[in-house]
Amino acid sequence: MSGRLERAADRIWDAGITQPGLKLSMMQKLASRQLSVFILYGAMILVGATVFSITEDQKFFDSVWWAVVTSTSVGYGDLYPKSTLGRIDAMALMIISLFVLVPVITAKFAAHLIVNSDAFTHDEQEGLKLAQKEIMDTQAQILALLDANNGVDGRDSPL
Repeated sequence: MSGRLERAADRIWDAGITQPGLKLSMMQKLASRQLSVFILYGAMILVGATVFSITEDQKFFDSVWWAVVTSTSVGYGDLYPKSTLGRIDAMALMIISLFVLVPVITAKFAAHLIVNSDAFTHDEQEGLKLAQKEIMDTQAQILALLDANNGVDGRDSPL
């Protein structure tokens, strides 16, 4: 099952990959796309609500309400699980949202806020490459002139 999930995540990732050869875990691949995070959250809510609806004999919409309230740590207390399986469902929902989804969503927002003002633009990088090439060409011309004028191969030269 895990292998199939990995292959599915690879196909999803490869459809929009920007850096070929980059190896990421399945969770990193899912978290790298905002749509995937929302789909993962929606799936978690639906699964939690379905289990709650069945185990606690509640209407599905009320169970979705409970799942959203529980996963966001609001906990109004209007609905709560009484059965053991319902409580296990609640614990899983709380733990997954607290330790997986909240950090992923927070990291996504933080990544958009953090801008490296020292980073070179593409044009600046190309300009630096051109300047470096010009310096190396000039250096080669100087060494060739020294070789021609002094009859040395450049290795014995103090320059």
